[in-house]
Amino acid sequence: MKTRLVFLAVNASYAHTSLAAWLLKASADPADWDWHTVETAVPDAVPAVLERVCALKPDVLAVTFYLFNRPWLNEFLARFRALSPRTCVIGGGPEWLGDCTAFFEPRPLVDAGIRGEGELAFRQWLKVWDQPVEWNAIPGVVRMEQGRLRDPGEEAERPAPESIPSPYTRECVGFEKPFVLLETSRGCRGACLFCTSGRGGGVRVLPPERVRGDLQAIRAAGIREVRVLDRTFNDEDTRAVELLDLFRMECPDARFHLEIEPAAVSDRLVEAMCRFMPGRLHVEAGVQSLDEAVMRQVGRRGTSAQVVTGLQRLAGVWGLEVHVDLIAGLPGGTWDGVVQDLTLLTLLGVAEIQLEVLKLLPGTRLASIRQRWSLVASPVPPYEVMSTASFPAEDLWRAARLSRVVDGFHNQTALRPMVRKACMMIPGFWAGLADAVDADGGVREGLSLRKRFRLFKRFLEARQPDLVPELVAAWYRRDNGIDEELAPARMWRGPVPEGVRLVEGEAGVFDRVVMVDGPPARYYAFRVEPNGQRRLAAVFEGPSASI
Repeated sequence: MKTRLVFLAVNASYAHTSLAAWLLKASADPADWDWHTVETAVPDAVPAVLERVCALKPDVLAVTFYLFNRPWLNEFLARFRALSPRTCVIGGGPEWLGDCTAFFEPRPLVDAGIRGEGELAFRQWLKVWDQPVEWNAIPGVVRMEQGRLRDPGEEAERPAPESIPSPYTRECVGFEKPFVLLETSRGCRGACLFCTSGRGGGVRVLPPERVRGDLQAIRAAGIREVRVLDRTFNDEDTRAVELLDLFRMECPDARFHLEIEPAAVSDRLVEAMCRFMPGRLHVEAGVQSLDEAVMRQVGRRGTSAQVVTGLQRLAGVWGLEVHVDLIAGLPGGTWDGVVQDLTLLTLLGVAEIQLEVLKLLPGTRLASIRQRWSLVASPVPPYEVMSTASFPAEDLWRAARLSRVVDGFHNQTALRPMVRKACMMIPGFWAGLADAVDADGGVREGLSLRKRFRLFKRFLEARQPDLVPELVAAWYRRDNGIDEELAPARMWRGPVPEGVRLVEGEAGVFDRVVMVDGPPARYYAFRVEPNGQRRLAAVFEGPSASI
């Protein structure tokens, strides 16, 4: 009888899939193991998943610890080990890159763990899983031995790219998640102090034919969204262009999500992106900071001018969505610097801005030299930095609130154009908006788009009232419904009245007309599309009219 192994993959959400489970299963010898993957997500209740796993009666339970799932797994494993003390539990994942003591004390959550890339070490461990004395010979294995933690501090041996087996042909069959992860390289040439990929070792790229075969399996399965795991996709320009052409030819109907270094965006890269149909690429550009002193402190490459130029080049790619990341709490960073960076990025016109507070991740170089900048971080996930020498706690709390404001206003498609215009015209826009939102109770869960428009209107009335009519127009152009607090309006029955002037679209017969009082009054006319959706067909201006 084969030994039964259960791989418990706890994802951030139901949309995600565990690539680690795929890769490790492909590395194991199927002749020796009865392998079962149990996929779940952090929102799931621990008892329900515990029932599923215990019903399988595993001899071995394998789990991967990430920043987002560690608290969930801590609770799960405490219960599982009480119910199934004879099951051998092995862990791995990014959370094992730092101090591993908490996995074993005060009570052990696992029997062993693997630090670093798991394919080779896991395959070796599976051969001797029931012989703990043999575990010590496997590089990267951490365990308790005679009541003491045995941790040589080394990482597991890294596999050569050509030796990593592909899981896609098997795992893509019947795949139903919204997107799939595609690995094209491992490692990073960057040296960012705060990133686990900046630990050295260079970049190892998967052979082009391997990537081509993976893409063919993805296309055959009908998967339409691919998130590329390549720490810096444009690290090597020639290769980046070759991969883009490969993506476009092998999966012409798919949408690809890439992580790039904006300071290294070249004309060749932009030309390759322009060959895609609009909407087929989504780019995440890691800006982090535009303060060059901060950039040097943390090991970022390039200059702020190169970053801005790269973002401007990307803006010239028709139909390209650009998402940028900013980090508050970096060594040497300040509140004023973050607001200045945020203002510049807003004016550059990127699609989304993600402002996050720095997380002091286990195993990063920054975690080992935190005292240099007096970094105080939470000792539990997500390890957010709570104060630094230049960014006191009250400013970091303020930055965390600002992050929610950016997401709630700038990153809302309906509000984004108005946010950009207001940012251009109102001095101190972001700090002022954040204070106004805080005074109104903050960006709360479930805050509707209607309430955001109303809040933004009150802010503009106090700071730039000339922009209020444009905000009102932004609401009614989308057929969001009548809102008397934004502007008096009513449904117009019958044809558009005589004497009004067509300012947009084409005249004709309409399915719905909304009149917004002026002066001048505006008439927003909509038609129903074949798919049942209403579309703005025309806008008229003229005097108000009674029904």
